[in-house]
Amino acid sequence: MITNPSNIFFALGIPLTGLAVLLFSVDRLIAVLYPIRYYQFSAAYATKLNIGSVTIAICIPTVLVILLKKNLRNQKEYIIIVGAILMESVYNVGFLVRSSIYLMRHRRVVPVALSRWTCMITNPSNIFFALGIPLTGLAVLLFSVDRLIAVLYPTRYYQFMFAMPATALLIIALLSSYLAKDEILIGTDCTFAFAVTNVPWILIRWSRIAFVALAIAIYIPITAVLSAQRNRFISIIGHNKTSLMMRRTMATIGNIVISDNSI
Repeated sequence: MITNPSNIFFALGIPLTGLAVLLFSVDRLIAVLYPIRYYQFSAAYATKLNIGSVTIAICIPTVLVILLKKNLRNQKEYIIIVGAILMESVYNVGFLVRSSIYLMRHRRVVPVALSRWTCMITNPSNIFFALGIPLTGLAVLLFSVDRLIAVLYPTRYYQFMFAMPATALLIIALLSSYLAKDEILIGTDCTFAFAVTNVPWILIRWSRIAFVALAIAIYIPITAVLSAQRNRFISIIGHNKTSLMMRRTMATIGNIVISDNSI
């Protein structure tokens, strides 16, 4: 237990993820049974606040360790991991900001009419969500593309600028929010789904799903290539290490599905 630090995170994370789902269900039950009754500390937002804080607290030190160690930052694979971690941090900052704002102010019982642009700029978390939602999926896709090229062309280096598509989606979201002249009724707070029109929201939301689905699909040729070269790998690194490599490849697919189960 103590020699492998990941065991501590699994011991905490496995029950906490289930507890988070339970707390969210309880929150929705209270909202349905007592829609007019005020409750300041929403279970769902408190849970998101904690999850966002813990995720950022883990991600940032990991990034610093990789960047500060010369032998790590000189390896392309670790730099890709840094990019993926930073994108996940941006996404979780959105939860952190949104939950903090929500818990520090009184809940509005009577909805108010606001323009989408006002809704967008009055809640800073909307910017983080506009960037974080597509970038988290794109970071997963980048990692899969990296593994595919590493298998097909092990000696060829490549660069991939993965912030540009998400930045384009952010610009579309901001423009649609600014140009929309309609007013919407806002109940509790200005969430990102309220701040943008339907088309940008669908683009941003489904882009993440598409990126993750494509990332999983890319592992099909990766697995096929590794399986076709299994005998060669066995002759070079041995049967045990080859089996371990294949299991890790399949485990990566599982990790992608589990880590992005919130899409």
